[in-house]
Amino acid sequence: QVVEKFESLFPTLKGISKIKDIEELINLIDKTEYGYVLEKYFEKGNLNENIFFIEMEWDKIYFQRLEQISKKNKALKELFGRQRDVLDILWIYRMANFYGFSQEEIKQWILPRYLLTEKQIDTLIQVQNEEEIKEILQDTKYKDILTKEKEMESSISNYLYRLYKKYFYTQSYNITSVIAYLGMRELEIRDFITILEGIRYQIGKAE
Repeated sequence: QVVEKFESLFPTLKGISKIKDIEELINLIDKTEYGYVLEKYFEKGNLNENIFFIEMEWDKIYFQRLEQISKKNKALKELFGRQRDVLDILWIYRMANFYGFSQEEIKQWILPRYLLTEKQIDTLIQVQNEEEIKEILQDTKYKDILTKEKEMESSISNYLYRLYKKYFYTQSYNITSVIAYLGMRELEIRDFITILEGIRYQIGKAE
């Protein structure tokens, strides 16, 4: 029943529960923007080596669609805009420090800014560590995102949860509250998976 309800909501994904390999997935979504991205990297070879790029392209498509549907809803536009800014902060750090992207490459991948200025984005792209990011954010609307107690990804997840919670409670009878609720549930599920993985690999509570 769950599968049937999902497929009724997303008819383009009908049959996804029966897929056995990547080629079948490509055939299923080949007429969508997401299918085009997957097929492009599948043709290049090892998909595992391109997972990051696939996720980035899918995220850009996703946020472009969100931007379109939020044009006439001020609260929804604010929520998606702040979400984009915060994810840009995280992605800029990841691309520079974990993937060795050049400044020009980073600019090609980041999402459209909202409250961050172009100058602030350019400065963030040049940073070397979290402390420098904190200094830059002191002059932005996001100065309270990063804390000394938590690593960047945890701090950003906490900020997003507070953001979703705010819009959930202040936007009753508005589609924004539904989107915010789903955002909270997604983060809670991620935390649950992280806890299970920690138990599985016997990682200490502090870690």
